[in-house]
Amino acid sequence: MHADFLLRDLNEWDDYSLEEAMKIKEAGAAPVEVVVVCVAAEEADESLRKCLAKGADRAVRVWDEAIEGSDSIAVARVLAAVARKEKPDMLLPACSRPTMRLHRPESPQPPSSIGRMRPF
Repeated sequence: MHADFLLRDLNEWDDYSLEEAMKIKEAGAAPVEVVVVCVAAEEADESLRKCLAKGADRAVRVWDEAIEGSDSIAVARVLAAVARKEKPDMLLPACSRPTMRLHRPESPQPPSSIGRMRPF
């Protein structure tokens, strides 16, 4: 399957979490910032743009070659490091695996660093 033929979209869990975050933002008397975070290569940029279009205030994509092939535990550690840095009042976790990604075997070795964070 050629990458040009893949549809890039949020999975249902990510979409639901974003929708709930937007409801909290709209209902709140105090200002709320919605930040979406993704641990993925550049192909996730399109999904992050969709999150921004749906109302997210910021999007952060974390990636480093050392993360490639990491298992779910290693990715969770990266997300935890981002959460420690962002210091959110609330987290709405989702699947964090885009629907267009193909399944890959789990790797027993976590990355040695958390990768590079950059605002989208």
